[in-house]
Amino acid sequence: MRTADALLLSVAAVYGAVEVKLSGEVFDVAAPPEGCFDRASVAAAVDELRRSRPNFADAAAAAECASGDGACLVRAVGRAIVTRGGASCRGGVTEEGLAPYSDLNDYSVECLFPGSVWLRGDQHVHHCPRIHITPAAGATYCYSVAEETTGREILNTCYDASKVPDWAPLGELDLGRYRFAASLSGTDAPPVEIGFTVAAPPLRTTHERSGTVVLGLFLGHDAHLSLHVDGELVEALELERVYRVRHFMPRFENASAVRHILETNARAMLARHNLTRTGIDYVANAESHMCCRAEVIHTRDDTVAYDVFSGPASIWNATWTQTNHYDAHAMIALVEGAGEKPLIYVSDSNVRVYRGRSPYSLANTGEEPLIERVAAPSASFGLPYELVAVVLEEVTGGLEIFDEKWAAQADRTGAPVIFSHAGKAMGYAGLGEVRDEWLGPMRDLYARSAEVLPVTFLLTSDAMAVRRYYGLRGPLGFRVHGAGGVSLRTLRESDVTDLFPDERGSNATSYKRDLAATVQRAFEDGALEILESLVREDAAIDSIAMSGGCALNVLTNSRIEAELQLPVSVSPAPNDCGLAVGAAWHVRVPTARPPVRDMAYAGPLLFDDPVALVSSLEATGAIAVERGVSVERLADVLAAGAIVGVARGRMEFGPRALGHRSLLGDPSRLGSKDRLNRLKHREWWRPTAPVVAEDDARAVFGHVPRSPYMSFAPKLTPAATAALPGIHHFDGTARPQLVGAVDEPWLHALLLAVKKRTGWAVLINTSFNTKGRPILNTAAEALDLLRDSPDLDAVLLELEDGDAIVRYIS
Repeated sequence: MRTADALLLSVAAVYGAVEVKLSGEVFDVAAPPEGCFDRASVAAAVDELRRSRPNFADAAAAAECASGDGACLVRAVGRAIVTRGGASCRGGVTEEGLAPYSDLNDYSVECLFPGSVWLRGDQHVHHCPRIHITPAAGATYCYSVAEETTGREILNTCYDASKVPDWAPLGELDLGRYRFAASLSGTDAPPVEIGFTVAAPPLRTTHERSGTVVLGLFLGHDAHLSLHVDGELVEALELERVYRVRHFMPRFENASAVRHILETNARAMLARHNLTRTGIDYVANAESHMCCRAEVIHTRDDTVAYDVFSGPASIWNATWTQTNHYDAHAMIALVEGAGEKPLIYVSDSNVRVYRGRSPYSLANTGEEPLIERVAAPSASFGLPYELVAVVLEEVTGGLEIFDEKWAAQADRTGAPVIFSHAGKAMGYAGLGEVRDEWLGPMRDLYARSAEVLPVTFLLTSDAMAVRRYYGLRGPLGFRVHGAGGVSLRTLRESDVTDLFPDERGSNATSYKRDLAATVQRAFEDGALEILESLVREDAAIDSIAMSGGCALNVLTNSRIEAELQLPVSVSPAPNDCGLAVGAAWHVRVPTARPPVRDMAYAGPLLFDDPVALVSSLEATGAIAVERGVSVERLADVLAAGAIVGVARGRMEFGPRALGHRSLLGDPSRLGSKDRLNRLKHREWWRPTAPVVAEDDARAVFGHVPRSPYMSFAPKLTPAATAALPGIHHFDGTARPQLVGAVDEPWLHALLLAVKKRTGWAVLINTSFNTKGRPILNTAAEALDLLRDSPDLDAVLLELEDGDAIVRYIS
């Protein structure tokens, strides 16, 4: 075996690969050929590569230099380390190493850093540190937690490490200082001893200098960073927009990949606002349920993971804070909400309900917590809804196609696969009829999902590591709990349909459409049942603030607002892509409610240089550019029937396109909706959302709640239904973005200009992307889509002399 091949195999072995393909031959890493380098030699080689190739940590750069001498080593590092953070190797990389976490001499403590602060939402910390450990035969694992000042032990336990569960919580902790200690005997894993604090949010930072900087962080699916100064949201950066992978989530088996992602993106974000990481006061991390075997700490890789075991008690010279997943959801809802004493309803995989106290209220003395958990119902809404969606052929293409897509992505990335069919199923529900005979079983499914349907998604990094460790490939995207224990398999249609027998003898299509309509109605009923009982109990509640991924269900939000007769608010990022912001606001809240403009468009500017790109393409004669475009001119183009992609200003924060990265069209034209669905490769039945000037909201909808972020689905008026065929759905609703003159002056002015031409201050507004891709944030991708899509007529870009319309010359 060549030395380079042996080194590659050794690197793969150190980082836990199952198999590696070398020159067409597959080697089993568990039994490497004789002559491979030992760990010390590999570590030295990797260190040398770090010194000699500063860009090696970037997968694209690694791919570019993956040629000539040392190619195997470069590829090994690129595949075995970097790509597990989510980046993609391109450019001729042929050797492939799958890299699960399977080293038997490692354990980690989830985000428990020296000097870290764990923030509680009410009387206790419920999101206790979790120990992750790979079962190790012959080893004993021991850990303890004690009060730092008194030395009183809260717990002290040991057990056989070969039988340890995947993770173990430490227990609920009151406010105070603690010491955590752990050891794994019988292995070479080092002992860990860490001090940490449990505190109440928001932290008292009034004694600090003005300009307190907080970096928010969430590393689960929909991973993102946020930057705050004195509580004000300065920028939110969703990493799917950077890495071009929807619902992007880093892989955690090796901390170097996570460090690279944090370093690269945090540094870039800070630089955009003339800050450096040495100026960060707090790093606010939101807990993720979908990771982590070694979230940011890894005992074997301590020098990479910020020297947390041997260095100072801080990271980036900042205090690290940890916030519960649901508490972070609740805080973003509270800060953005309109009420003084809202009831905060958080629903994603599970449900948590909080009583909130507005941070802006004069009655708020700061003595009581801003959020206080009042209910934790056993109901689960998000996952059962998604499970039903998977068996709907017109939504997913059918189970066989779903399984193929799942397996391809899981085998390629090694990360949990998130497709989010629930949003499509919500639109699909408009085609069906609610079946009363199914409502009871459907409500049971939400209330007792684990008992009614013991099948769930394989969603955690740990589970994916098990899948890889045992060499499991192909469509095994579901975990089943039964009398025989836990098993992995594909979802069967009968898992769902057996719960809802068809006594009407409908055809398969009608059956599935009715199933979608019924699962939606039961979803609404379940949320209302929880909220109605709590509202009745507390007359002081003056509003409802919605958060969690289920808050994207606009039909449910509308029903809650209509039936509870209370103002309902939803932030622009109620799903997991807003958790970093919620965690940061646990440290320091804003002094005033953030205006819509600051929340909606908190993302970055385009990542590339549109001026240079347009100039280059214009010089080749490939494009025609119309500069100095006013809203009146753009309104002319849209009223003439053009579909225009807009990429101007700062990017939206959250999953909705709100006019800065949007595809716009005239809804009064019969063909606009069909053209947009073709452009985006969407199903014929998918609804398209309107953007509406607040001035015209009553004419279009009659009654509509305040909806700056497309959070509700009101009924259209008869006049609007007749005049605007491009926006009304089969159930007579639409999901509007309402825009006021202060919210986004340019967009509001455009809508009023459109009204002069069409009679309605309304445009179709859908996200500027194609099926399966995140919303774009480069001029290059926008112009590529313009070149390749016959149904896209022009792109509006912001250049040095104002807005410009770009068209490709045939």
